[in-house]
Amino acid sequence: MHDYEITYSHKFEDRTKFEKHLRESKTDEILIIKNGLVTDTSISNVVFFDGVKYFTPSTPLLKGTKRARLIEEGIIQVEEIGLNDIQKFQHFYLINALLDLSEEKKFSIEKIIL
Repeated sequence: MHDYEITYSHKFEDRTKFEKHLRESKTDEILIIKNGLVTDTSISNVVFFDGVKYFTPSTPLLKGTKRARLIEEGIIQVEEIGLNDIQKFQHFYLINALLDLSEEKKFSIEKIIL
């Protein structure tokens, strides 16, 4: 989903725009692209895996606590990830306070429909 105006820096903010985009997409989840850069999904931060290292976008709408901890621990690296960069990764993960960086939340990059 491309949206040049979407913001969500606090969990208590209005999620109406997310819900609208999710309904319109007719998919289980949406990856948000703002100004050509990957941000998050509608429910989580996202982590990409290139076969060796884990990366999270430098441009999240919401800097989640799980994301912050994984960065601090050196498990994931922050990188500017553009729409065209997605194809260089093998897998992606959804993470938030309730979702860990785990095999059960690992998805093939081919699941992303551009």
